[in-house]
Amino acid sequence: MDPIIAKLIEQVPNAAAVILTVYLFLQDRQKAEATRAINAKAFEAERRAHELQINNMWAQFFKNLTDENAKNIKEIVQEIHDHDDASKERYKRMKVTQELRKAASEKTVQREP
Repeated sequence: MDPIIAKLIEQVPNAAAVILTVYLFLQDRQKAEATRAINAKAFEAERRAHELQINNMWAQFFKNLTDENAKNIKEIVQEIHDHDDASKERYKRMKVTQELRKAASEKTVQREP
């Protein structure tokens, strides 16, 4: 192969220069394509890691939001329960509820006949 290339260079130096230029250009393109493929893989890995991080942040945000919401609902329910208990205790001390129940049952008994 080398004697053929040497003979070609002697016969047509301009053609040899063009062939050498094209060869070097193709070599450079091949290296650039290999580098681009490696960089694309690295970029894709970084993008996926970033996307996972963002998704984890959103998941944590919504988990915190729902946990806080559940905690607030429990507190509201407990406050309502405590308020009902306190109201029942107040009415019991005032004996209002027993008197109202007695009056209501008397009206019910009177309406029946």
